[in-house]
Amino acid sequence: MSVVERVLFISGTSAGATLRYRVRLAEEALRSRGIRTAAIHFSEPALRKWAAEADVIVLYRVPITSQIVSLVQWAKERGIAVTFDVDDRVFNAQHGEHLPFLDRLAPRKRRQFLLDLPRRGASAALADHGSGATAAIVADLAEIVPGPVDLLPNGVGRVALSHADAVVAVRGSRGSDGAVRLGYFSGSATHDQDWARIEADVVEVMQADERVELWLVGPLRPSVALAPVAARVRTLGPVEWYDLFALLAQVDVNLAPLADSPFAEAKSAIKWLEAALVHTPTIATSTEPFRYAVRDGVDAVLIDDRSWVPALTALVADAPRRLELGAAARAAAVDRFGPERQADRYQQFIQTVADGPSTVLSKADLARAVDSGPR
Repeated sequence: MSVVERVLFISGTSAGATLRYRVRLAEEALRSRGIRTAAIHFSEPALRKWAAEADVIVLYRVPITSQIVSLVQWAKERGIAVTFDVDDRVFNAQHGEHLPFLDRLAPRKRRQFLLDLPRRGASAALADHGSGATAAIVADLAEIVPGPVDLLPNGVGRVALSHADAVVAVRGSRGSDGAVRLGYFSGSATHDQDWARIEADVVEVMQADERVELWLVGPLRPSVALAPVAARVRTLGPVEWYDLFALLAQVDVNLAPLADSPFAEAKSAIKWLEAALVHTPTIATSTEPFRYAVRDGVDAVLIDDRSWVPALTALVADAPRRLELGAAARAAAVDRFGPERQADRYQQFIQTVADGPSTVLSKADLARAVDSGPR
């Protein structure tokens, strides 16, 4: 068994929730097991200097460049294992057909995003191993990565759990003013179609019960359908992640709809997970990642293609049921995706990568990678 003392994360993104979920939390998990880590952007000129002491290199969402090709070849020659990690379907040119948020990007950013799709796939094809946040991503990666591909679900770190616990410790009783608050939290400007899937159902529930309020948090473009209930809609802009728990704790039901698309089908159940930490129950679209993460009717409510009105109406009317679901969700989230469980997952995965065979880069491999790079 190889001794893993240091892991280097090379990231294709420099900020945002994706970096936190897949790099910062992974670093926290590994460090809790005594493994040193470092994380740098893929544009860092001194990649080899950073990689020289690493036992494993993790390429997270990294698009191919000549520097990455050279680094991977150099690492393999020295017995340094290389793995590729990704948390969305953003590594294949065909994925561009299913990304509705692209129309919100400026032309230059849209063009760059589309160019980077196959370039990330080219980086994955050079790796010894791969990992994805959901089963759908793992299946896609398995067609590209020459070695094994494992499922590494998103989870909870110690810092996030402490923020959530602090909120729970000082929170008063929900609904003390008689209102029942539904919350939709949009973490990025990619969720308009997700929200559109349930907007009419939410309006119907609000029109039937004047106690119901709606909180919309983050970048979102709702439609004019909200006009009849606008007086009971509260909109908030993006918030720092550590402030998210205080807002989640103030709503009675967390809404996690997903559009009917291959991109949405591959997204993780992170919306359930974060709400669960503060005992807030979630109603979510029944996609494979949610079915993997929760037990329908026990620690969440999952809806397929049916109307959301019956389930929403039932939860709005049943405060004890909301408390029961929220408590079960909290226990499940910590047990299945909490800091200790995630640390076990990452330690085992990194050890598997280090012990696995290293794929040899042929001239053809290198030529294909270079062809996928910037023009």
